Amino acid sequence: IINTGNVTIFGPLSINDDLTTNESCPAGNLIPAASMTCSASYVITQADLDSGSVTNTASAMGANPGGVSVPSAPDTVIVSAVQNPINNIVKSVTSYVDNDSSNTITLGDDLWYQFVLSNPGNVTLTSIGVSDNSFGILVSCSVSSLAPSATTTCTADTAHTITLAESNAGQVANTATATGYL
Repeated sequence: IINTGNVTIFGPLSINDDLTTNESCPAGNLIPAASMTCSASYVITQADLDSGSVTNTASAMGANPGGVSVPSAPDTVIVSAVQNPINNIVKSVTSYVDNDSSNTITLGDDLWYQFVLSNPGNVTLTSIGVSDNSFGILVSCSVSSLAPSATTTCTADTAHTITLAESNAGQVANTATATGYL
């Protein structure tokens, strides 16, 4: 608090802060041009991180020599949040249909995939999804957003049938990509 006037501001001085309730000012009065440091604490919320900043407005209150309350003009500060978006994906085959009854995965068998998405970052990811461009498999996720530390499982809507080239190569190479936005 800074007394920019030409008379003493009498205490107790107080702060009205839009985010805190634990403001604390030292006892005393403020003569013209003097200042006083008050304090308060605020715990950053998930909404603050997701929005990218915290906007905080406060004003001070004291009394003039006649005992009339003297409020200050409000002052606002914007503090940027450090966002760390991370999106992980783990793809796996959950089952297969043994179309030739060989008891092994071979040419013509159908592979069913699942995709586990996780968010080890510190911001909520929205519009999450999976793109499986290798085979053009459509993927469904049961949620559309993923909070920090959350995990969800998405599933393929269709199977992939093993091709002759894959059978000859002895492997199925497939890549999927997870998407998510701030």
